[in-house]
Amino acid sequence: GAVNIDGGTIADTIGDTIVVTNSNNVTVSGVTIDNAGANAVNATNSGASASTLSLNNLTINNATTNGVEVTHSGTGTMNVSVNNTTIDGTGGDAVTATNTSSASSTLSLTGVTVDNIGAAGLNVDQSGTSNYDVNVTNMTVDGVGGDAVVVEQTSTGSLDMDIQNLDVNSATDSGVVATANGAGLFDLLINNSDIDNVGQKGVSLTTGANSDRVNFTLTNNNEIVAVDDNAFAADLSGGSGDVRFLIRNNELRNNSATSETVNISVTSGLTPNANIGEEDDDMLGDNNKFTNSDAACIAFAIYLDNEIGR
Repeated sequence: GAVNIDGGTIADTIGDTIVVTNSNNVTVSGVTIDNAGANAVNATNSGASASTLSLNNLTINNATTNGVEVTHSGTGTMNVSVNNTTIDGTGGDAVTATNTSSASSTLSLTGVTVDNIGAAGLNVDQSGTSNYDVNVTNMTVDGVGGDAVVVEQTSTGSLDMDIQNLDVNSATDSGVVATANGAGLFDLLINNSDIDNVGQKGVSLTTGANSDRVNFTLTNNNEIVAVDDNAFAADLSGGSGDVRFLIRNNELRNNSATSETVNISVTSGLTPNANIGEEDDDMLGDNNKFTNSDAACIAFAIYLDNEIGR
């Protein structure tokens, strides 16, 4: 069977407003949630059966904890989509997703707008043993008290995350913060996105001791801007596998006397393979633009075991 909730307003709940537990084929559309006492939506699969949840055209105003919380710990698959939804005001994250399952999972965000968020706009934690596919399309972050997007992988399960058309207008901390610290494949694509008005880094990638294989692609990004920090930073200080970069058609800018616009630092056993610019052209940054407006520091640096390349 299927469960469909369509329209209406739910206000001033003491705890979670909408709770979906171990349920399949659930669709919630056109609902306004005001003043949730905890999470506005709490979705969990802790069982052996598959679960599917679609959230469409929701308006969430003020949640004490998170706007949407997704937890997958069962042995059945879990597929969650959040579409054309506005989340305005949370004490925690706008959307937070935790996967500890041995079964595959998917999370899809399309047309989500968040503002007045206490922590992250999107927080993804992959610590399961199977694959987790996350797709983010046309997400707008107008104001968060932490990082706009946080993604972390700490397990043997793979994480495949595509970010398309992300628009970050204001974040107290960084734009996208990615941490790879698991033996599974970590594959992150950021495409055609604008990140501006961030308090720290535009995009950062960090590898931990358990990291093995990382694919990182930054393409067709209109603008990634940090003020007194790196527009892009890769801290490859842990792991023993390889990291593959593709950085093409980007404009990255900052204005810092101490932080390069782009900083890639390798101080571990990881092997970096970097393609910066077009594959058929040997000129570094031939279709990228890296600009540091402060003449006291450089725009591009690669540190290999403390040896600097400029």
